[in-house]
Amino acid sequence: MSLRPVILAAIAASLLPGQAFAETKVVTATSPWKVDYTGNACHLQRGFGTAAEPMLVQFEQLAPGDNFNFTVAGSAFSGVSELTHATLSTGPDRKPISTRFTLGDMNAGGQKLTTLFFMGTTLNGHAEDGKQPEKVTPEREAQVNSLFVSWGGKEVQIGTGPLAKAFAAMGSCTEGLVKSWGLDPVQQKTLARWPKPLSEPSSWLPPGSYPSDLADEGRQALVDVRLLIDPAGAISDCQVVNGYSEPRFAKVTCDRIRERAKFEPALDAAGQPVASYAVRRVRWVIDRKPRMIRQRRR
Repeated sequence: MSLRPVILAAIAASLLPGQAFAETKVVTATSPWKVDYTGNACHLQRGFGTAAEPMLVQFEQLAPGDNFNFTVAGSAFSGVSELTHATLSTGPDRKPISTRFTLGDMNAGGQKLTTLFFMGTTLNGHAEDGKQPEKVTPEREAQVNSLFVSWGGKEVQIGTGPLAKAFAAMGSCTEGLVKSWGLDPVQQKTLARWPKPLSEPSSWLPPGSYPSDLADEGRQALVDVRLLIDPAGAISDCQVVNGYSEPRFAKVTCDRIRERAKFEPALDAAGQPVASYAVRRVRWVIDRKPRMIRQRRR
């Protein structure tokens, strides 16, 4: 058995235009959008459904940019398993933007809700064949007025309403994040170059990195880390900003990355080295091949 850490990457969706579903459940909002700042990330949250069948929706951003993680929890997804092919799409254009998710549970009002964590996408989808998606504009945010989660002949339509104002509030929140790290948000927006890894990120967590005690217990985890990189290109800080499942992976993830990751520093608009950051996602999974992606930015 090989024990290898991997970085989660989105996979191209396969929903066909005009595909019919035997069952469509439409849910509407029961609360306004709320931006929750935890100090590590920004969360845009809203309730949908009914008191008897609540549905909770959350967009999460770990740094400024188009990229977000999407979470939806509700009893409507009770039949979904890890083997289910589920697609997250935008409405009204029915554009597929993600098919890769992790399954979990969430407690809400005494109910245990099946939860789907879609990760690493934008309102224009994710990179395909090495080509990055178009930059998400305020016009695109205003155009998207619903989200569809589709699987096995079923789908849920989430009536979000236009997302422009909600995403603008999220943008203000992520600028606050950058300030809290001791960086200038304006400078970071105008960088001539972001920190550039001097080695392939996949080499930071090679085979053999998996902690033997956690492997013996069959433990797996999903960990988001934020690296602060100084003007010399050295990692000045590594913080776990999200840790799903097994908390013991937090320290080992940062320790392994600090041991191996080296960068060329970021350059400001004048071409001078400056401090900056990088956000990475690590999925520790037994018997999978390592892969790594970086977060996209505006």
